[in-house]
Amino acid sequence: MTLLTPILMGALMIVPGILASMGDTTNKKIAVVDRAKIFTNKLQGDEKLSFVYISDEELPAYKSKMKDKGVDAILVINKGVISDPKAAAMYSNDDISIELSSKIESNMTDLIKEEKMRTFNIQNLDEVLKKVKSSVSLNTIKLDENGNEKETNTGVIMGIAYVFGFLMYIFIFLFGSQVMRGVIEEKSNRVVEVIISSVKPIQLMMGKIIGVAAVGLLQFVMWIVLSVAIFSVSKSYLVDSAKSNMANQTQVTSVMAGQNAAEMSEQIAAKADDSETGKIFATISERIVPILFYFVIFFIGGYLLYSSLFAAVGSAVDNETETQQLMLPITLPIILGLMVMMHTFQNPNSSLSFWFSIIPLTSPIVMMARIPFEIPTWEIILSIFILYATIFCSIWLSAKIYRTGILMYGKKTSFKEMIKWIKHS
Repeated sequence: MTLLTPILMGALMIVPGILASMGDTTNKKIAVVDRAKIFTNKLQGDEKLSFVYISDEELPAYKSKMKDKGVDAILVINKGVISDPKAAAMYSNDDISIELSSKIESNMTDLIKEEKMRTFNIQNLDEVLKKVKSSVSLNTIKLDENGNEKETNTGVIMGIAYVFGFLMYIFIFLFGSQVMRGVIEEKSNRVVEVIISSVKPIQLMMGKIIGVAAVGLLQFVMWIVLSVAIFSVSKSYLVDSAKSNMANQTQVTSVMAGQNAAEMSEQIAAKADDSETGKIFATISERIVPILFYFVIFFIGGYLLYSSLFAAVGSAVDNETETQQLMLPITLPIILGLMVMMHTFQNPNSSLSFWFSIIPLTSPIVMMARIPFEIPTWEIILSIFILYATIFCSIWLSAKIYRTGILMYGKKTSFKEMIKWIKHS
């Protein structure tokens, strides 16, 4: 699983996108009854969608024998569709996909807009509509303190923030729970009674925590290596595919313009770098090293903080079923950090995001969602300092509970009793 996890996680992030982009590959044929008399021969089809126009007299025959007629659905457009959005209906023997209905709705909306504009008696309306039709794709550029410009990709940065914030949540919970289960297992089978005769309770607790941490870091390093390899292969494949597509598009133009092979190669390489795929990989490559560096630091800090608390809970119970009540104060900050992380994607510099990235119980998760947005370094350093300072307090409190609870059997432990253990010298 250590080797397969990066592949599985990559598949979970990439495969749904690939499947979504594939959509419905079957060719759809739609019969249209245009009672409004404004859509006939105007609905735009493509390689996967075509329209055939029929009369009202043919409609009953098409409804009763739709498959025999070779159509997948029947679109009936009633009069008054310009003012009534519900004046159109689609009939089909099977459920209509959201992709197909959205495509037809968009097509009809554009035609209705044109029809409404015709009522203003604008001369050469078709030519005017062609000229005014346009689209906008914003380039986001970030200015540093010196006024230097750097192009960014907000969507990619949000994706990186989500992945690393969610991974932090998973890793802290996963490895922290392993510490708790290990303590419960040693306590339930009485092995701890033998071990405690040779070492101090705090040494035993820290040995358990550091041992699981070493396993977690080893797995994490292996995941980084495998993920980098997968990323490199994906980048090479996707960029090469982009270059191949651009080569096919520019070859004819380049030959007609008299360009030689070297000039054409430079042009293709430049276009590939400026493409969406090239920009995505450039953004990831630029920010991934500092993100991984801080991820390790916050993972170690978050793990040590929560694993000590998990170890204290494990020492206070006899089995896992008794941990539910004691786990609530530990799991609530983790879940709260995950919820604030969702807000952080939209507002990484808000007061809520800032303070929850400083508070040690939530900072590992929330700060990892802020770091990809290149926040000020002093905020990261402050968060790390407070987190690691809190770890010492957490370990001290947990050791107080651990040394007493590890040898307590047959009695349910309450928070009140755990406070007594902490006060006991």
